[in-house]
Amino acid sequence: MVQMKIQIKNYLFFAFVFVFAVNTLGQGKSVSTSDTVALVNSQPVTLGDLDPEIQKAALELEEKIAAVRRQMLEDQINNYLYEAESMLRKQTKQQYLSVNVGAKVRPPTAKEIEDIYDLNRAAFANTDIETAKKQIVTYLKNQKAQQLLNDLAVRLRKTHKVVMGVEVNKPNLAPVEVLATVDGRAITASAMEEKLKPLIYDFRMEIYEAQVENLNKIIYNRLILDEARKRNIGPEEIIRVEINDKFHYPTEDDIRKFYDTNKIVVPYAQARSEIMRYLEAQEQERLESELDKKLRSVFEVKILLAEPKAPIQNISTANAPGKGSVNAPVTVVMFTDFQCPACSRTHPILTDILKKYGDKIRFVVRDFPLDDLHPQARKSAEAAAAANAQGKFFEYIELLYKNQNALDVVSLKKYASQTGLDRVKFDADLTSGKFAAEIQKDYEDGILYGIKSTPTIFVNGVKVRSLEPTAIQNAIERAFAEKQ
Repeated sequence: MVQMKIQIKNYLFFAFVFVFAVNTLGQGKSVSTSDTVALVNSQPVTLGDLDPEIQKAALELEEKIAAVRRQMLEDQINNYLYEAESMLRKQTKQQYLSVNVGAKVRPPTAKEIEDIYDLNRAAFANTDIETAKKQIVTYLKNQKAQQLLNDLAVRLRKTHKVVMGVEVNKPNLAPVEVLATVDGRAITASAMEEKLKPLIYDFRMEIYEAQVENLNKIIYNRLILDEARKRNIGPEEIIRVEINDKFHYPTEDDIRKFYDTNKIVVPYAQARSEIMRYLEAQEQERLESELDKKLRSVFEVKILLAEPKAPIQNISTANAPGKGSVNAPVTVVMFTDFQCPACSRTHPILTDILKKYGDKIRFVVRDFPLDDLHPQARKSAEAAAAANAQGKFFEYIELLYKNQNALDVVSLKKYASQTGLDRVKFDADLTSGKFAAEIQKDYEDGILYGIKSTPTIFVNGVKVRSLEPTAIQNAIERAFAEKQ
């Protein structure tokens, strides 16, 4: 999906500002450009050798973290205001915001859509405006909704009592210190720090991954120079023999196969050049990777850069559908969206992995419907909750994942019959929205846990950053090892 130049925020719940930070984030450590991050044949590579932009991020760290804390407190205050006002009106927060924000968002004009498309033309690449229109409309509607949300919060501050407490960026905040109150309801430092944990980890990992990528390039170049000196030849000769002479340029058949396999909607003639460049880049990367591996096998390389430790979050599983012993040493929680293709691909992979462990693992499913992308996901989640009420959650969701192109209400009821559910009870639960609040609670919890996409998997409270089977398996094995 194209990333717009202005942040989109979900108007049904507060959003956080995401910034770029270094892997010393939140630890109070100073960063020196002389710090050694690797040794190549006993020669140091320091932070000062890395890309200047990464060094710049380190220098701007404290300012950015302070901004995040301020924005998070502001968002939490606003959220409490929405909840307080909705209670006075005897509505759920979702109902209140739907009436006072969602219902007031009007579709964007053709001119507004064209302006956004032109502004982001490079990002849209070969996507024409008609294809991009749905995404742009969603973006603009969310942008308008966010402005309405902000205006609403300003009005609510006039009718509700907001009292600011301790400065949110005060050094060494005690967990019990109160940052603000809304109608007497306190926002404490401990609650804020708990919400910050997943964000801080993401910040750390972003910069760590950028550092590792940059560091590997530096190591690769140094190894080529060392190999050239060893052979008493120029480094360009190494590149010629190991890269240029072995390079396989994509044929027309290669390009056509890639186009067909990936079901690209842009006409072939229009996409051909970009596909060719992509395949050439892949070939270049493959050959460089092989050369790098070969050189590392004969030269000494030691990486000193430590990967940030993932925080252990308190992921609630109360009242959520699950299987396996509640006393299992390892709990796997998957936040899912039943209309999400990646979720349907991950579910069987995860299920196969979990089969190996039997009752040693507790598997729990929670909901995180991405309404903007998947309009039928939320009602599908309600249907799954209705099936869970009859003890057939996992049987029912198998049908949802297998039929993601048919998740309308009529189909959801059909799947209930196929699963052997009591249709009278199921239909009543689905029509009444009996489980809507439960789904919204899952979504809001997911926001607090730092979830930005689906599926998101936690193993004993630790977020799994990759959906590769080996990554999931390794996370589970680590969890078992830590329990021993």
